[in-house]
Amino acid sequence: MYFFAFNMLKKTIFTNLVLLLFSSFLMCAGSSYTIIPSDYLIYNVIDASSTTNYFYGAWPPGAYFGTWSVKEGDKVMFNITSVTSNSINGTLTIGNVTFSDVRNIDVGSALALSIYPWMGGLIANSSDWDDITQLVENTNTTISVEQITHFVNGDNLTLVARIFEVSNYYGQYSKLIYDNETGILLEGITSFSNYLLSLSLEFTSIELNIQAQKTMWTPLLVSVFSVVIVVILKKR
Repeated sequence: MYFFAFNMLKKTIFTNLVLLLFSSFLMCAGSSYTIIPSDYLIYNVIDASSTTNYFYGAWPPGAYFGTWSVKEGDKVMFNITSVTSNSINGTLTIGNVTFSDVRNIDVGSALALSIYPWMGGLIANSSDWDDITQLVENTNTTISVEQITHFVNGDNLTLVARIFEVSNYYGQYSKLIYDNETGILLEGITSFSNYLLSLSLEFTSIELNIQAQKTMWTPLLVSVFSVVIVVILKKR
């Protein structure tokens, strides 16, 4: 009776460990962050041309917001005010100029953080990378996915990034680096004729490092529970 009960206990422990491992894997693999109103992005201007630039939003409707200019050390801030399935809107501050009710695609158009016809902007649709790849396939653009280190919110984070590099697409040269999981622009340098802008994400309320956490924790969980399961099986 004791032997039977002990075997049943071992089988129960074994089953629970397998279920715990599986649920932990699902929890890691399903991690995500939903962008919401009140989220914000703050970029440091690394370099910029000394030009006065016109802010025209994406077409349609191609609204005119005004003029802007920045210099090294200035900030570009985007405070999100509304999020729908079709648009992310917010208040954009560029240097000492603020524009209200700006769409993310307007930012992509006006700041040349885009590869026409794709208006990536500050927040790309990370669930749509395949369609985005098709949109830019004839734009002299190469795309790679790499693990990078980015200093944001006071920490060095290891992130999986999707990198778009544009080489002389009707005079445009750009390198846009997005967080692969959230679609947030981490770094961008873009130029066209006399225009140049280089940005680096400095602060954000949006949770980053999700993909790196999945990369690190899932194998660790597998290793730990595999050892435990092997020990239990040997004792059977």
